Amino acid sequence: MPRGSAGRTRTLYDINVRLTYLLPFGRTDGRVIVDVLHIGNPRRAVWIDQHKFRAVDDQGNQISENPNFGAPLAYQPPMAVPFGFDWSF
Repeated sequence: MPRGSAGRTRTLYDINVRLTYLLPFGRTDGRVIVDVLHIGNPRRAVWIDQHKFRAVDDQGNQISENPNFGAPLAYQPPMAVPFGFDWSF
């Protein structure tokens, strides 16, 4: 079955970029770091509840139908832009 059908999640992508800028400070060096994480992220579901029933009776029959069957449990992380500074001496 192709991705996105039969209860499977669609194809995912994740684009990350790191930008750095060197700052010379005499005998030491500093570096400014900017990470751009999860660029253009559509926040699609990455984990779907696949358990239709929650229990089994004494005869082995499935009972207690799961009301959340097929519902998303986790999504892709949101876009983030952390900054940092690295100093070497």
